[in-house]
Amino acid sequence: MVSYYLDTSAMLKHYIIHLATALIAHHSLQSRDLPGLTFLCADERLLAVAAAEGLAVDNPNEHP
Repeated sequence: MVSYYLDTSAMLKHYIIHLATALIAHHSLQSRDLPGLTFLCADERLLAVAAAEGLAVDNPNEHP
C-alpha cells in the first residue's frame, strides 16, 4: 500500500526562509553602507510582510 504525506506547513517554511534570507542579506548590505536589496515576489501577502520589515518590494506581475 502506497501512502502519501502532505506537509501543509511546507509553504510557510519556504516563505519564512525566503524572507529571513532577504532580511539577513539586506542588513548585511546596509551595515557596509551599501544600498539595501529589493525583495522581488509575486505573493502579495509575502510582499506586505517584507515591506513591514522595512524592505523595498516589487511584484514582477506588475511589469508585463
